[in-house]
Amino acid sequence: MKKTVFLILFLTTCFVLKGQTTIKDFKSIKLNATRQIKIKLPKDYNAESKLKYPVMIVFDGDYLFGPVVGQTHFQNYFDEMPSCIVVGISQ
Repeated sequence: MKKTVFLILFLTTCFVLKGQTTIKDFKSIKLNATRQIKIKLPKDYNAESKLKYPVMIVFDGDYLFGPVVGQTHFQNYFDEMPSCIVVGISQ
């Protein structure tokens, strides 16, 4: 029973994170290659607002992007840190 509940929560979290994440290709002139970046905006983000958000850059976006986004949501929920934009760079 515990495994089933955990699996359902895990899959729900994966779909929610995937749905709110923007993935774009970024061409690097210095590396002479194209990298994929993932951008996660805060829930209260409004493009027309003049409110500024801190940016967290995750250099290992393939493996650490999800845990960093989860940790920022957790810390924000308990008012330990402000809402922030998370950018992950895939290697």
